[in-house]
Amino acid sequence: MKYTPEQSKIIKASTDDDLLVVAGAGSGKTMTMTSRIVSLIERGVPAESILGLTFTNKAASELLSRVSAAVASQSASGSWDPNRAFLKPEVSTYDAFFQSIVRQYGLLVGMDQGTQPLSEAGAVQLAANVVKEHLDSIFPRQSERLEEALAEEGQADSLGADGSEELGAFDTAVQQVLALSRALSNAMISRDCPSFEDAVGRVRAWDQAFIARLDALIGSEVVPEQAPSASSIKLPKRTKKDTDQTYADKLGRMRQHRQDYRLFQADRLRRLVRKREQLLTLVGYYQEAKRQAEMAEFSDFTLAAFQLVTRFPSIGAIYRRRFTHVFLDEYQDTSTTQALLLAAIFHPQNRSGAEEQTYAEVGGKVGQQAGPHRSAVTAVGDPFQSIYAWRGASPGAFATFLNEFGMDSASPQAKLSLSQTFRNAHLVLDAANHLTDYLRADHEPQGPRPSARLHEVDVQELLARDDADQGTLGFLGYQSLGQEVDGVVRFVKQANATYGQTGPSGVDKGAPHVAVLFRSKKNMPTYQQALEDAGLSVQVVGYSALFDRPEIEDLLALLRVLCDHTNSAALMRLLASPRFNLTPGDLTAFANLATRLNTESLYQALVQRGVVPAGLRGSDMSQAIRDHRDRLVPSVFLVDLLQQDDLPELLASRKAQAISPRGKQLLLKAAQVLAQAQAQSSAPLRQAVLAASRALGLDIDLVVAQALRAPTDPIDASSAKASLGAFFEQVDAYAQELPQGLSASLRGFVSWIDAMRQSPNEPTSGLDTHVDVVLMTIHQAKGLEWDAVAVVGMGKGTFPSSQGDHLKIELVDPQEASSPTPAYQSTARTWLTDPTAVPVPIRADAQILPQFPHDAPPEESLGTA
Repeated sequence: MKYTPEQSKIIKASTDDDLLVVAGAGSGKTMTMTSRIVSLIERGVPAESILGLTFTNKAASELLSRVSAAVASQSASGSWDPNRAFLKPEVSTYDAFFQSIVRQYGLLVGMDQGTQPLSEAGAVQLAANVVKEHLDSIFPRQSERLEEALAEEGQADSLGADGSEELGAFDTAVQQVLALSRALSNAMISRDCPSFEDAVGRVRAWDQAFIARLDALIGSEVVPEQAPSASSIKLPKRTKKDTDQTYADKLGRMRQHRQDYRLFQADRLRRLVRKREQLLTLVGYYQEAKRQAEMAEFSDFTLAAFQLVTRFPSIGAIYRRRFTHVFLDEYQDTSTTQALLLAAIFHPQNRSGAEEQTYAEVGGKVGQQAGPHRSAVTAVGDPFQSIYAWRGASPGAFATFLNEFGMDSASPQAKLSLSQTFRNAHLVLDAANHLTDYLRADHEPQGPRPSARLHEVDVQELLARDDADQGTLGFLGYQSLGQEVDGVVRFVKQANATYGQTGPSGVDKGAPHVAVLFRSKKNMPTYQQALEDAGLSVQVVGYSALFDRPEIEDLLALLRVLCDHTNSAALMRLLASPRFNLTPGDLTAFANLATRLNTESLYQALVQRGVVPAGLRGSDMSQAIRDHRDRLVPSVFLVDLLQQDDLPELLASRKAQAISPRGKQLLLKAAQVLAQAQAQSSAPLRQAVLAASRALGLDIDLVVAQALRAPTDPIDASSAKASLGAFFEQVDAYAQELPQGLSASLRGFVSWIDAMRQSPNEPTSGLDTHVDVVLMTIHQAKGLEWDAVAVVGMGKGTFPSSQGDHLKIELVDPQEASSPTPAYQSTARTWLTDPTAVPVPIRADAQILPQFPHDAPPEESLGTA
């Protein structure tokens, strides 16, 4: 086989070398790893002494299949010892490998060998149970809130009765508990912070110190309800008409606005930290619930393995004896805890004070030698493909590798790369190199250095193979979504006509030739419908094809309302759907009615406690509520109105006169649907979902809709209700994934559905090889290839997406837009705006991440002028 010079250098490297390989997309990474393994075996390394680790079962299976085939080929040629031909390298996922360590030695750190892996469904259900058990701390009763506030003589902020910030909607609280729990396991664990309890303690200590500092900054000053506008805090211009006095007045207003801005931001930070403190309490309950159920998440097994290897060094020695050569695939996606654990196992550092235990202490035979000092480790990855920070990947994985494995970043072994791609045409690679040029080490940025420029290793430009096509790259701008969809349909048709090759059997074995890739799944159904209407066969990968259907959207909205009466957004979505079709005017009037009743309820609570005088009306009542807003929480929600026994009388009263007669009838209809579904909401999960479906009349509606679409065709009830059947398959799948002893609840199921919808990494298994076009997200497309690809929705705020961390990318100098290497400035939300994030200053990888405040981007000083 002919290798590129880069591949040959890696394959033929010394057997004892640690290697760090930066492998670009489509550069033959798996083939190079396979050839390196075969080369090691040829040079005398026992096959069974080689370990390969990757992230997915699919990737592990592919690597093992290639290695096994290569080993078998060499054995058949007679060049290897036939008595060892049946021995092969071990290939596993990171999680499975760490679990195997805990299965063997877990009792040493208190994890029973019978502890079972907790599926995502099980984790969501367990977290939902924890949140449900502590609802009073998340949604405190009005009386408890007011009594606490009065007891503190007005010192309480907008907190729960326990002095903590409210968490919000139920499913949001569940996801936040899981996110913070996993963040603690992935980012906090180190030799100095070896346990989950230590991590929680460190975060609490930091939070309390931060709150104390913010309290001192705010003091007794009144925090404004809203942040001053950006223009109000800028230095005002002095016009010709300004006298010294009028300009001094302008400066005075600016200074006051700046002070208000400081107070508002300090209070925002204080509320965020208090929210994290409440989450930490729920996280503690969640950890205890897992222990009682004898269940553990993947991150728990990783943490336990880290404790085992660092407390009992001989365990690492056992694995170094067993695996003298280790390959770490997709290294850019490892978490800090995983990276430190791998280094502790295969490349332990000499640390003062570490007591080396005997092999016998962890189950070995007395007198047996410990393993070698280190294993030879090859880490392969690409920092430009690091897209899994949302699931715990460290943004400094390569820097951690260089540090923990004692590699000199300037050494040849740390500067290996695979830059020639076998997948793409010249123009595509030119565009990719152009877009990523600003991220490379040899390009100094203008203006503030963005955190995206965190430099760990050099990344070479991607090169096309010698015989690669020139390729085609087009950028088309449309005025509307409809025009864009039509353009994509024509593109898919032309691509299939160009690349399709039907064989003698009438099957195109190369299909699918085309993919349409999305950053947001919002418009996937629109594209799917248009492509199918054009006679093309379509596969939508993941859950979007089901969950984004209108009937399923309606059902999910009703289920969310049943789970959380504060979820007014879900109710408004349901009321605005064609099923009820309330007008915008009626929806606004209904919301205003709830606001009015809530104001009256809050006012009466204040009157009963003697805080405000009785008899206030109108604006005076509203002002009294605003004056005491820090002591109050909403007590009347939209869902509450629909569940009132006197709803007909309320809608007939003068308070509801802004709602039209038609709107009132539709609201009464919605109330009946809600009551019918509510009556079964505590039943077993399938029964509860079925009751909600029947309350909406979905089964009948779907059959009627089929008849209206094709009035001349016979009715097929089964196909009409296929989407509903697929949804109930998800209900059953959720229940089946739960561990024994954990009952499925409606709240847990809805939280699980929402978690799946929000995850960028939906499953890609089961790709249909006979469709005309595949629709999927960009995350799902990683590692796949087609003859033609359309990337849609490339609009501001969508691509790159501004959701989640609110990523924003702008040119440093707009006048350089046509420059060969324009400079970009990226900004995004950080741990300072996310209560589920671990504060960077106390993370295990803090030394390689941007810090606060001394590393913050320079802004116009609010203290000047």
